[in-house]
Amino acid sequence: MPSHVEHLLGVNELRLGVEQGPVPVAYCFAYWQLADLGWRYPVIPDLLFAVRSPEGRAFVAEYDRGTETLDKLFEKVRRYGAGLEGFPLEAVLVVTEETRRFNLLARAMRGIELAMRVLVSTIGEVRDAGIFGTPFVELPGGAKRMVLEAGEEGPEE
Repeated sequence: MPSHVEHLLGVNELRLGVEQGPVPVAYCFAYWQLADLGWRYPVIPDLLFAVRSPEGRAFVAEYDRGTETLDKLFEKVRRYGAGLEGFPLEAVLVVTEETRRFNLLARAMRGIELAMRVLVSTIGEVRDAGIFGTPFVELPGGAKRMVLEAGEEGPEE
């Protein structure tokens, strides 16, 4: 069995959550589909999806099993923040496999300035409430935010 099978299963679980959720989806692609679609960006998200709305709200998701360094994850987030021409993103969703990794990520992101919203949760919480029903934690800062609230301004922190 390939060593990356757990990652593949996690990404598929997120994809099903997006596609079968209560929100109309314009598109949803997993990382293995992007090359066939002519993906030309230096960073490849685990999942890219957009919800149907007049603004065309797009999101990327990273399924973090803790197998790569936090620095590598931060570099991906920075690249998303620099922009993907043709894909204006609302937020990066990071779904960790374990609460311990979630806590490490939250501590490590204190003081880091980000060019876009980063919303973090665990796969257990997403399983329980669905991707659109999970209160994600916005990093840094810690405000709770639902995925579709990503583009809205929250209370002053």
